[in-house]
Amino acid sequence: MHHVTFEEKQGCRGGTVEGRWYPSVSACLDVLHPPNMTWIDQADLDRGARLHQAALNYVQKIKTDLQPGDLIRLLPLYRWIDTHLLTTLFAEKTLFSPTYRYVGTPDWVGLTKTGAHWTIDWKFAETIEKRYYDQAEAYTHFPETSGTRAHIVQIDKAGAIRVIPVTRRAAAWAAFQAARNVLAYRTKEGG
Repeated sequence: MHHVTFEEKQGCRGGTVEGRWYPSVSACLDVLHPPNMTWIDQADLDRGARLHQAALNYVQKIKTDLQPGDLIRLLPLYRWIDTHLLTTLFAEKTLFSPTYRYVGTPDWVGLTKTGAHWTIDWKFAETIEKRYYDQAEAYTHFPETSGTRAHIVQIDKAGAIRVIPVTRRAAAWAAFQAARNVLAYRTKEGG
């Protein structure tokens, strides 16, 4: 197990492991799919962060103070979690891939009630962007998540839940690794 300290290097998000900097999953995704955050209202970003934290707290059995408007989205998610997820191995834990040389923080890794080993990325969003698929797949390439099946769990504003299995795609994985290499080159580290 490696200890990761998050830090930026030359404007790129990443983490340091044993004195060496590596790019993060989100930084690699920014190379492949530059985010367009200008249309997202700050209040929506704040609400999404609060809902995301509430979901993480729920699977870790940590009490969360909720706002009344949050319940529309969270109660259906809590019911889904109680129905489908069995054991949390870890949640929001920062990991390092010594093989592929990047860091990242999957939302949830554990066992479902059917015995399947899943890595989940929660998305409080109306639409699922292509970068989310690449993100979820990248989270399955850490030693601690090897053999897990990536899923995106989308929760929309009405509280509807959509579980999206992420299929491994060789071309997308090759592009992700190329983006990692671009960041290593830009920062002259992690290569």
